[in-house]
Amino acid sequence: MEKRVGFISFVFFLASCVQNHELEQLGLSTAAGYDLEDDGRILGTLVLNQFDPLKKEAIQTVQSIGETSKSIRQSINLETSNKIVSGQLRVVTFGKELGEKGVISITDTLSRDSSIGTMIYLSVSKSRANELLRLKSPILSMGNYLSQLIEQNIESETIISCTLHEFLQAYYDPGRDPILPMMELRNGMVLADGLAIFQDDKVVGEINAREGFYIKLIRDKYDAGTTEIDIPVLDFSTELINMEPKKDEIHVVVDQIKSEAKIKLVDPNIPSFEVKIQLDCAVQEISEDIIFNDQQKTDEFQKLINKGMEKRLQNVLAVLQELNSDPIGFGMVYNAKVRGKELTIEEWRELYPQAQIKTEIDTRIVRTGIMD
Repeated sequence: MEKRVGFISFVFFLASCVQNHELEQLGLSTAAGYDLEDDGRILGTLVLNQFDPLKKEAIQTVQSIGETSKSIRQSINLETSNKIVSGQLRVVTFGKELGEKGVISITDTLSRDSSIGTMIYLSVSKSRANELLRLKSPILSMGNYLSQLIEQNIESETIISCTLHEFLQAYYDPGRDPILPMMELRNGMVLADGLAIFQDDKVVGEINAREGFYIKLIRDKYDAGTTEIDIPVLDFSTELINMEPKKDEIHVVVDQIKSEAKIKLVDPNIPSFEVKIQLDCAVQEISEDIIFNDQQKTDEFQKLINKGMEKRLQNVLAVLQELNSDPIGFGMVYNAKVRGKELTIEEWRELYPQAQIKTEIDTRIVRTGIMD
């Protein structure tokens, strides 16, 4: 009995030592943005959810300037009556100018904060992050809105997954570079408009969402993706076209894409790679009246889709090599196959721009849909 009483007393003692915070006294940060100032310092912006007994929910956007993200947070804490906590942080956005200078000091600090999970989303903003986070969402706080915007685009396979964990994993791997969604303000709305291409922790370029499709096509498996393919009219035989085309290109929209890609290192000395992609899809829409109602015409049409996609894929790979950024991870394949010392970032930066990459796409049309 004495042991039980002693144990209960000990539990009560521990409970009294736990630091409690009333919800009304907290500012729950749901989004953070960082911009580069003219003097080289960083402007930090936080979106806070503050709970007031007289209101259902209050949203406040606060900002401060400092040399580091930690000093910015401390400064903001001095200016607000509520204690700022990061346990509800969902998304961090970097202004493009800061992204071009480098973001590893901030991402590294985020990863060391035990209250922040590594599954938070990262993004880059074409406009200043401060401007984006100060935009008023009619339904949700901007932190929740941006998080849901990114999440639904990842789930619909429009953009590549972009968590803090994935960013740091790519950054520290010498054979791969990070990639993040590019956010843009347009007509008072926030759009996930393409991808920011990184070399190490610096933004070195960007591509649009249609081009980003081809990075994901090699890097990940598609399960229900969609894309539009442009095919020159001259590539079509007269048997496939039902009437005189209105334009020089025919636009084909395919969806329900299921894909699998394999990368093979053919020659480590060049180096040269072979990329083979198996792709099943449904034709959803065609901009002209195309006839492929028998197997021979279907086979011809599939070859045209292959040709159109391979051309776009080669263009994307050429841009990545020109930027000397490897978000696909050809360096990882090279490192895994070439025995000996581990590949360094500097060695891969010299090899990658000269790499030869042959691509082959094998498309199978599993269903046809609406023809316009």
